Amino acid sequence: MKKTKTVDEKTIVRYTKIYNIPAVDSYELDTAYFSYLFLLDTTKYKTQIKNHYQPLQALYYDKSGRLTSFQVNCYAGGFPNLKWHRNEILTTFPPKQQAPIDSIVSLETQLKYLKLLSQTTKLINDSYDYIVIVYWNRFMG
Repeated sequence: MKKTKTVDEKTIVRYTKIYNIPAVDSYELDTAYFSYLFLLDTTKYKTQIKNHYQPLQALYYDKSGRLTSFQVNCYAGGFPNLKWHRNEILTTFPPKQQAPIDSIVSLETQLKYLKLLSQTTKLINDSYDYIVIVYWNRFMG
């Protein structure tokens, strides 16, 4: 793990090149997303909020905008290297279940908090069977 620090768009674009992530598909998460999570009933949704607050996630939404598969770093297991493919969950698409599915963050809500970068193409979600949103960061390496 690395020391946390804010990164600018230039840094994000540099990492997209390093990891072969298409710049047109890269977004920045608006910090208001965390405010949204903590406005939810923390007694009722404590575990769900914790899952959506994690630094590494992959959320698989189907054409109707329903979350169908949810991968979260704290469920992956393994230290220091996470075992994302544990129990062969990545052998199918969408992947088998890892983290519990919930409905506190709809696709519409996700998209509301993704900020376009200068090279990002606006997502037209009705042209896909699935939309996969991957949270990654410099902090986790």
